[in-house]
Amino acid sequence: MKLNPWIAVPILVATGLASLGSTTSQAQVILQPNFQPNPQTLSSGVSGGSGGTECGALPATPNAVVQLAADITSMRFIVQGDGQPTLMIQGPQGTSCILSDNLSGGVLEVPGYWEQGTYSLYVGDRAGGSHNYTLSVSR
Repeated sequence: MKLNPWIAVPILVATGLASLGSTTSQAQVILQPNFQPNPQTLSSGVSGGSGGTECGALPATPNAVVQLAADITSMRFIVQGDGQPTLMIQGPQGTSCILSDNLSGGVLEVPGYWEQGTYSLYVGDRAGGSHNYTLSVSR
């Protein structure tokens, strides 16, 4: 059976478009206690999503996944963005939600002692909007 080359073109286009729709900006990073560079950008993109929660509108998948190879005694996650950014962190000790307020100026900082394990980070928007953001980590 001879294959018509024109049949392959629509299939390739459809496959390419389907893969574009599933692309995420999710970053997966492994951090040691003295990680470099410091600070380190984990993700940047557009905040929010269709998931309405107590932490605002969140994406269905994490914007970044961070694996800590060991406990880090002093580290902070930082979100800088427009709108009213929120940050939901799912980690070994449970889930936390950090909300922006009128005084934060679009910057959220979550400092602390972070135990070894995997942390999924979701950048949302308190008002349900979609805004540019940068998610970083520093020690």
